[in-house]
Amino acid sequence: MRVLIIGTVRAAHRALVELGHDVVLFINKKAVLPADLDFPYKQVHMFEEFATEQDYADLATVLHANQPFDAISCLNDNCQKQAITVSQALGLSFPISLDSLELTISKDRTRNQLTASGTDDTRFALVSNIDAVHDFCEQASTAHILKPVNGTGSKGIVKLESGDNALSKILSLGLKVEDVFPAIIEEYLEGPEFSVEALSENGEHRIIAITHKLKDPTTFIELGHAIPADLSGVEEQLIVGYVKEVLDSVGVTDGPSHSEVIFTANGPRLIETHTRPGGDNIWDLMKIATGVDLMNLSVRQMLGERILNEIPHDLPKQSFAAIRYAAPSFGHGAKLTRVEGVAEARSKTGVVDVNILKNIGAEIGPLLHSFDRAASVISKGESLSDALANAATGLEQLEFHTCWSPKEVEAS
Repeated sequence: MRVLIIGTVRAAHRALVELGHDVVLFINKKAVLPADLDFPYKQVHMFEEFATEQDYADLATVLHANQPFDAISCLNDNCQKQAITVSQALGLSFPISLDSLELTISKDRTRNQLTASGTDDTRFALVSNIDAVHDFCEQASTAHILKPVNGTGSKGIVKLESGDNALSKILSLGLKVEDVFPAIIEEYLEGPEFSVEALSENGEHRIIAITHKLKDPTTFIELGHAIPADLSGVEEQLIVGYVKEVLDSVGVTDGPSHSEVIFTANGPRLIETHTRPGGDNIWDLMKIATGVDLMNLSVRQMLGERILNEIPHDLPKQSFAAIRYAAPSFGHGAKLTRVEGVAEARSKTGVVDVNILKNIGAEIGPLLHSFDRAASVISKGESLSDALANAATGLEQLEFHTCWSPKEVEAS
């Protein structure tokens, strides 16, 4: 088949090629990597960041008239509006509706929908300035979370304790006011956090894994994940049932989804949900821990196959897998000159993969965004703690060297 790919989930691109399909890529120009030039795409078309959905559809229509596409694949929720527009222009199917996409991308719309359906009663409000934040906080003497409505990568998330000055707290985290607003403010949910990885087909949801999450306590940036989470049978059932209700409420009927929940004293409550697989190599952890190849199943479904029967009804658990991130911070202006210890990290027990996420010369500044993380280690183990410990041991081998002079970077 000839498949038009939109976006950057390259694991899905590899899955399509391994299945023997011809692939054409539509990609934001800023997201192109040097390795993309060596990948067997039949064509690569780059778009400026300001390109509209119609720009994507216009080019796809021209290409389709000459050499028709059989299917469209897109697993980035920030590109799925383009994919929906293209699919409608070409008369091809796409598993995600525009209504469902917009409900899940906008955090306030997600909250409104869950409140209306009786699925979740978390108190929240949409706010556009500091005064509105203080007005909301004065209504309850509890902690609150302030976060950008359409934020990504955990940037701009601020925890406000009772009595905190919102502006002072934002600035103390190295953020600017424009990094946060417009925002949603909601009650702070106490309890351990998990993400829930699912695949849906014709309105039936199959939960594949529940992921244990590690976060920076100040910035809330994710520093690790492990599968399967250590839960009792009752806790697991409550989370599975709740997430299925959430997916029904926001109209997810087909495709992969990634839902983040807090298990509070009153049961699971949603942080947010997405019409895409979880990031941070969670699909790799799923394959190690469950044996389910989410990328293979997701792209085959987008090509029209029925795949749900290949996923067990009960959460599959074959092993334990983890990923941990290094997030060194050397202050504003520090540039990476070299990383030592990569071979040593790869040789450690249980380590599956080591990735350096920063190029030489890149800034290693404060941890404000997921893209500020510098390296990751994927591992496996005989238990959840064992897998996490193996990943931590791998990270301990890495040494990051920096400088503040461009000439020193060149010399390195």
